[in-house]
Parts: sequence; structure tokens; C-alpha cells
Amino acid sequence: MKERDHVIREAEHHVRKAKHHRATAKAAGKFLEMHKTAKSDMEGLDELIESYIEQHSAIADEHTDYAEHCAKYAKSLSDGTGARKVAGMENGDELEPFPEGFSRVVPDVPQNFRAVPRFGQREIAQAVAPEFRKLVSIEDEE
Repeated sequence: MKERDHVIREAEHHVRKAKHHRATAKAAGKFLEMHKTAKSDMEGLDELIESYIEQHSAIADEHTDYAEHCAKYAKSLSDGTGARKVAGMENGDELEPFPEGFSRVVPDVPQNFRAVPRFGQREIAQAVAPEFRKLVSIEDEE
């Protein structure tokens, strides 16, 4: 799954969660109205239901904000600005072209690069020019 698809899925998820919490708060509001109309003798129920409504409304607002954030991020990924920002090139500081004859692609492994084998792994063959083998070889001291 591409990052953009993941972010869109996150936005959709948070929209669904926001709708759920808004519906829960609305249903609790109806329950509160029924309680007030019936003039029930349950003390403190008004405050409890009002607190419940406030909490669900606040969570719905948070889900809405995050869904908007995800949607903006997904849009930035689709138009390329998000990837450029991640790569540290949001200020227009793209890679400068190399002079003639140079390349960013390295065809061979540099000589100062060395693979370190894991314990028990067989020796990794190294390509060393014959004229330099004596310089890099290690002689056993026996």
C-alpha cells in the first residue's frame, strides 16, 4: 500500500469516527431532553449526560481535525510537495547538476566500502586488482 493510499484511508477512518461521535452526542442530547421533560427525580443525571455530550463532541472535533490533516497530507503527496518536503527540498534547494563527466550513480563499490560478514558466514570475495593484492593481503604470523 502506498503512503498516499494509507493516508487517505486514515482520513476516511477519522471521518467515520467523527460521524459516530456526533451521532452519539446527538442521541444523548435527545435522552437529556426526555429526562428534563419527564422531570425525573434522578439527581445529577443532567450533569452526567451534558458531560457525556461534551466529551463526544470534543472527540468528534479531534477526529475531524485529524481527517482534515490527513486529507491535506494526501494531497501534498499526490502533487509532489509532500515527497519534496520529506526529502528536505521544500525550499527549492534541488540537487545541483554535476560537472561534465561526473555522475551520482556509482557503478562499482568504492574501495573504502567493506562488507562485514555475520558469524559463521563464508568469506565474501573482494575484487582487488592484482597489482594491489600485496598491499591489502594479511599474512599469517607463524
